[in-house]
Amino acid sequence: MAEALYDPYWVIAPPLPALGIWDLLGLIGALSAVTVELVADRQLRNYRETGEYNQGGIFRRGSWKYSRHPDYFGESLFWVSMVPFAVSSGMLSRHVALVVVGPALMALFFRFSCRLMDLRSLQHRPGYQ
Repeated sequence: MAEALYDPYWVIAPPLPALGIWDLLGLIGALSAVTVELVADRQLRNYRETGEYNQGGIFRRGSWKYSRHPDYFGESLFWVSMVPFAVSSGMLSRHVALVVVGPALMALFFRFSCRLMDLRSLQHRPGYQ
């Protein structure tokens, strides 16, 4: 009866290898990326609740002082942090296109969308430059 509660895969699967340095690098990168996104999004949300935003102000404090799109940086960093996990699991050698091209395409997407956001902000907020 108790065996029915277990997933059969875990009963017959070989033990998982110990976590290594690549896993640690991936974890540090992913946690850093999520932290960057969280902080940037909270800062922007708090700013949007102020009257300065409603008057066409430009937010240049906190992480936004260093980058126009720190939230996009965090998102790109997250995708790049998946590469060490792929190295650790052996996926890099078997599926190079997925492991390398995926994060590269995401970075290009964010680069392109940043440009569109900048163009829109320049139209609506003259001091954005």
